[in-house]
Parts: sequence; structure tokens; C-alpha cells
Amino acid sequence: MATNGTETCPQCDGSPQHVAIICGLQGCRETICACDFCAGLGIVKVEAADRYRWGQALRQIRVHKHHLTQKGLAYILGISPQLLNNIECGQADMPDTVDLRLLKAL
Repeated sequence: MATNGTETCPQCDGSPQHVAIICGLQGCRETICACDFCAGLGIVKVEAADRYRWGQALRQIRVHKHHLTQKGLAYILGISPQLLNNIECGQADMPDTVDLRLLKAL
């Protein structure tokens, strides 16, 4: 559902908070955690949602079609593994320096 350039978060599907179990020195306890992508809002800008979906598609192709690690694909694309991770998580755009022919080949 999109309104005013926003849509439901594609990572949490509009359920921005979830229960998590955290274990430490004092034992384990339940806590409420917010979605990492929308920061607990349940909505994101359309551009951010598109970037997230594109990154997830890239990850699926990398893992399931080509059986590459992030380090391996990052080397092929000429970017750092950390940047590739950020791209796959929807937190960064593919830099202009990456040859689009390489991406189309995937």
C-alpha cells in the first residue's frame, strides 16, 4: 500500500516489531526489537523499498544461480564485500563505477 511516496516495509511487511530472545551472562530474556530496515515504522519510501527488493534479487541470483560468496561477487564487480552487503540489504545503491554489462550477465 503506497501513500505519499511511501509503502509497507518489504522486510517486515508492515509488522515492524518482533519478539526476540537475547542471551547474556545473566541468562536469556525476551525483548521487543524493531525492524532494521524501517527502524520500527512499518513504512519506507518507495525508492528504499525498490532498492531493498533489487538487492534481495541480486542476492538470490548470487547465491542460488551462481553459487558465489559476497566476497567473490564483490571481487568480480570491483567493489568491497561490505558495500555489496549494503547493496543486498537495500542500504546502498550500486555505484556508477560498476560496469552494467557485468550485472546484466548475471
